[in-house]
Amino acid sequence: MSQASENEEEGRRLIEAGFSDVLVEAASRCTTWILWHVRASGSEREIVNNGTAFFLNAGKGTFGVTAAHVVAELEKAKLCHSDLICQVGHCLFDPSERLIDRDSLDIAIFRVTTSEMHEIGVDPHVAPAPWPPPTPQQGKGGFFGGYLGPSKKRFRLEDTQDWSYQYGFGPITGVFDHQLTMRFQREDWVVRPGHPPPSPGAAWGGLSGGPLFALFENPVVYWRLVGVISEFPSRDIELMIAKPARRIRQDGSVSA
Repeated sequence: MSQASENEEEGRRLIEAGFSDVLVEAASRCTTWILWHVRASGSEREIVNNGTAFFLNAGKGTFGVTAAHVVAELEKAKLCHSDLICQVGHCLFDPSERLIDRDSLDIAIFRVTTSEMHEIGVDPHVAPAPWPPPTPQQGKGGFFGGYLGPSKKRFRLEDTQDWSYQYGFGPITGVFDHQLTMRFQREDWVVRPGHPPPSPGAAWGGLSGGPLFALFENPVVYWRLVGVISEFPSRDIELMIAKPARRIRQDGSVSA
């Protein structure tokens, strides 16, 4: 058996044994949803759109990270709806009014307070080594996560919403200066009991702004935050595109 085949078999065994739960926890602990909604009728609100955000401490304090197009969609909706309310998790605040920086690639950084972090109920991902992170190796493993929108678009603020945390693992299939890609091959998927795969062509759009981590080995296996999910451009070709997290500076500004 080749070394590549041995690595693949070992990866399958670890996923089936539940080791992937450790990685899912690492991603979900720092991640939440962003949604904005308007008054529908009575006390009901209607979701206009949503995305994902995560929180990072790269060495000089904690800030929020999402995709720049998520913020752009929020700003566009505010021009159309005077009664629009934005939430980050269960915390009512508008990240478009807290921007530290955003770039043309698709990364936006916003300010968040310690009390808001507690209200949201997440912890920042703290860079375990000097920032910026290394560039991931093409063909090596990665994992990501984020939130799809609730199945019900109308809700009351006091209601519990059925947010679905979605995640995935796979090789990082493209490493470029401006983006990282992960192409999914269904014939290679590992399905665990109780974790059915999404149907072919399923929408993953709400995950925009979520984190992408890459696995490294030197010689111990460890993971680093390497990307910000930007898009799933086609339902026919199951491909995820992320923007390199190394463009984010320690103070939350973003390099060109």
